[in-house]
Amino acid sequence: MPQGQFKLFNHTAELIAAGKLGDLTGETVKLALVGPMPAVTNADPRFGTGGGTNLSTNEVSGTGYTAGGNECANLTVNRTNGVATVDVDDPDEWAKDDAGPTGIRAGIVYLSSHANKHALGYIDMTTDGTTPVSLRDASLPVQIPSLFTVAVNV
Repeated sequence: MPQGQFKLFNHTAELIAAGKLGDLTGETVKLALVGPMPAVTNADPRFGTGGGTNLSTNEVSGTGYTAGGNECANLTVNRTNGVATVDVDDPDEWAKDDAGPTGIRAGIVYLSSHANKHALGYIDMTTDGTTPVSLRDASLPVQIPSLFTVAVNV
């Protein structure tokens, strides 16, 4: 089970504040597994080319893992009294496999249907903040709490 909470990339917060991320309704969100731990300060993080940081270059590979990660269905944006909460369903569990990927440190949450594949943030997948996990050792269920909340000062 992942140890950490979802961490929003600073760039995502800047896009939201500038009104440049757009309406997320109808977007497809995925969680992809990577080796190195990203930083919230990564420049224009994307899961592909076109930004300042291409996080897909660090994606793990192995039996039982599909490139691009698993979908986190049912993206919802609830708006009430100047507060918007963004949430998704948990992705399907990755099953243990003797030839599965190793060295997993983070799960990147990104907009897979968005033209720019903006990475919203990441989840620490380690057991203790540093030790990577492996699908060769155990299956990997992921529980994603509400991704993030944005409040408008009124």
